[in-house]
Amino acid sequence: MKAAESAGESAESERVRLAGELASVKEDSVRNETERVRLAAALATQKEESARKEEALSGRVASLEGAAASSGRASDAVERERDRLAEELRLTRESLVAAESKVTTSESSGATLTARVGELEKELSTARSAVAAGSQTAESRGAEMASLRAELATAVSSLRAAELAVESAESERARLMGELASAEADSVRKEAERVRLAAALATKGEESARTEEAFSARVAALEGAAAGSERASDAVEAERDRLAEELRATRERLVAAESKVSETRLAAAQAAAEPVENAPGVVEVITPAEPPAPGVADSSEGDIEATVRAWAKAWSDQRPDDYLAFYSRRFVPPGGLTRANWEKQRRDRIDRPRFIRVAVAFSGRARGADEQVSVSFVQKYESDGYRDSVTKTLVLAKEDGVWGIVEERVEP
Repeated sequence: MKAAESAGESAESERVRLAGELASVKEDSVRNETERVRLAAALATQKEESARKEEALSGRVASLEGAAASSGRASDAVERERDRLAEELRLTRESLVAAESKVTTSESSGATLTARVGELEKELSTARSAVAAGSQTAESRGAEMASLRAELATAVSSLRAAELAVESAESERARLMGELASAEADSVRKEAERVRLAAALATKGEESARTEEAFSARVAALEGAAAGSERASDAVEAERDRLAEELRATRERLVAAESKVSETRLAAAQAAAEPVENAPGVVEVITPAEPPAPGVADSSEGDIEATVRAWAKAWSDQRPDDYLAFYSRRFVPPGGLTRANWEKQRRDRIDRPRFIRVAVAFSGRARGADEQVSVSFVQKYESDGYRDSVTKTLVLAKEDGVWGIVEERVEP
């Protein structure tokens, strides 16, 4: 655009210069024509005067010659006068020739000026065409600039829309974070309820065992008494039926307590497993908000799964010390790495991403003996630079009453 404007300004400047020069040449041409007319008039006047002088001189010469013929004594004076008049006639003729030459020169200059006027008019026409072309180019550039301004306005509008979308997404993320915090708090409450019910179930189981043992002892005593006395058989039979009914009711209460514990455990797992979508930076782990200490003392199925969830939670929270504490002293790093190099590698891979999200979903029950078990699950990993989903198996062994990872492998 600037180049077109500069070219247009240059062409306009050249046009103005040529117009000025043409006006100057025309003025010179007018002055030259005026001078030519004046010289022509002067030449005509001089020609007339020269003709009159020549006629007068010729008359005087003829008179002198007549006088000389009548008187030979005046011949010398007549000769001198005739020579003077002849010289004057010559000078008059030379002046006339000079005037005619000047008129011719003036006419030639006029023709030259006329030709220059034609050339300047052509150049001026070319300059005007250049100015017109420059104006068209400037108009085209102006239209292009208007189009670019419209595109810029559209881009600014799109950017604003994107900023509004980001603000909306940030608001949604804050809302989902609140929901996540609420879900985690609810999960903590349900886990506490599960632990309480598990303790109550254990107490009920012990009480049921003691009650059943007491009932069995009493039934045996009554049966022994019945064998010694036929008269007490009806009372013994009634007491045995009563004890049997009491034992059945106790067992039903124990089954109901176990069912409630299972339902609470399932609800806590589902609440912890619910994903929070579209919330950048949120860590999704199927575990309570406050993970237990690395490893647990109880060898039940639920405690083994809780250990795995706590391991995944430490990974997602990017707490490398807690994460590494889940690995047993007997763990052998893969790829021939030393334990120190492997731990350094794991710390780097945990600390580097902006966020990590790990979700685990168990695909079966733990297998093995009381002191060593293996558990398989589907692991979904996501960070700001990588994501995958694999089936993983962890082999855990109990050391000093807690579970530790002795082997970790990805299933084909």
